[in-house]
Amino acid sequence: MDNVNRSKLLLLRPDSRETALKRINLDETQFKVLVEIFKKWAEQQPHFKKKDFNKNHYEMLLLNAKGSVERAKKIEDKYNTFRSLMPEFFSYWDLIDDYKNIFKLMMPILLPKLTSDHHRVYVVRIIEDFRSSEVQLKSCKLNLLQADYMKYYDFSSGLHIIIDCFNVNLLEVFPKMDVILLKKLFTILMEGYGMRVLGIYYLTTSKLIDSVISLVKQALKPKVASRISVLKTYEDLYKFVDRDILPIEMGGSEKSISEIHEDWYQEFSSDDFKAYLHELEKVGTNEELRPSDKFNDEYAGMPGTFRVLNVD
Repeated sequence: MDNVNRSKLLLLRPDSRETALKRINLDETQFKVLVEIFKKWAEQQPHFKKKDFNKNHYEMLLLNAKGSVERAKKIEDKYNTFRSLMPEFFSYWDLIDDYKNIFKLMMPILLPKLTSDHHRVYVVRIIEDFRSSEVQLKSCKLNLLQADYMKYYDFSSGLHIIIDCFNVNLLEVFPKMDVILLKKLFTILMEGYGMRVLGIYYLTTSKLIDSVISLVKQALKPKVASRISVLKTYEDLYKFVDRDILPIEMGGSEKSISEIHEDWYQEFSSDDFKAYLHELEKVGTNEELRPSDKFNDEYAGMPGTFRVLNVD
């Protein structure tokens, strides 16, 4: 399964796979050998509850690990462990019943086409403020669902994140932001999915954005925090992301945000995807079967690491 579009919602360019492998100094034959080594290792881990992931699962984790099997092993272990350690982020939900209100507040979409550099673009249009921690937790769960979808279907090794705040009053959003929750989310995405964030772009003209970013940076590692940019127009965005792949409201040639959002809504509401979600419920770890020293080194006290935050 080389450069085949596995999903109509996440398209690849004709040379996307070849380009991604060149970036990690591997050819197709070498990559397949490493994927098989990685897969066999995962299947032999006694503490993993689910061992029958599809091949793309292992390919994406190895790609995000830049071809390092040892690094991919750590990501895979954390992917499984986080689901047992922080189950509130992964419990099954019904998009139609549970998320109607979320979509009144925000429209989160992965764009169908890759950039000319073969990177994926994630757009979040904020419509209203997040009124409660419950709503924010549900939005985090949705982010992780989209990350799982990428791991199941995509073959891209970097992500641009666009947060469109033009239609929201940051004075209403800022006091209600749960930064501890945001820190947990980014820890899961970066360490449990191997997500490589190439840039985060806030679209706003609000003078309050510096205060918002000072909080957001506390949820990120310094390297990622340094990649945050504030842009005042859509034109400013074109310096970072190809204009033609953006939604029409942003000056691009792609379908509108609401149309792309509806495509995702229908996909996530399908019976096939619900079945996939039920399969993911099996993912986790049985800590009685894991050598205790490994857990202590990697995870002991992890929930406690999210307690202390400083507000400038």
